[in-house]
Amino acid sequence: FSVGGITEETVLRQIWGVLDDAIRGEVTLGEAVKALRNQFGIDAAHAQTIIRTNVQSAYQWGHAQQLQAVRDTYPIWGFDVVLDDNTTEDICMPLAGLAYPADHGIWDSFYPPNHYNCRTTVYPLADATEASDAGFGLASGWPVFANGSPVLAADGFQLNIGTVPLSKIYDAT
Repeated sequence: FSVGGITEETVLRQIWGVLDDAIRGEVTLGEAVKALRNQFGIDAAHAQTIIRTNVQSAYQWGHAQQLQAVRDTYPIWGFDVVLDDNTTEDICMPLAGLAYPADHGIWDSFYPPNHYNCRTTVYPLADATEASDAGFGLASGWPVFANGSPVLAADGFQLNIGTVPLSKIYDAT
């Protein structure tokens, strides 16, 4: 396992300690960035990417567990994409407004986070009417670009974070 290319076990434990403080709300993003910068000599952008991506991964792991628990009530899931100047045009933007059955294969390899600094999440929907009312379109096939090439999550993110044991994602012990 690695965090932003860093793999040494003791270093990972130190990073997880900072992440644990951030996830618990014991420190602000700015304080966590400063801690990583001071401990490891990395720049602010790298520190923010490490924190945001790993906090989002932990959040999405828990969200995936919750969605599985209510899958019978909410059998459709939609990609809830933050659309702004920072949205990735080649990964998340094409997913905006798409909804798939909860048992569709897309969720096996395209559950957020889909890349570093990803802000997309999954929105549970009870039925096609609710999906439509919420601005989602039901999809069945894999999302593709106009040229026919498939939309794919970034390397290292092609999985469903909810199916990964939590200890492989985050461990502050």
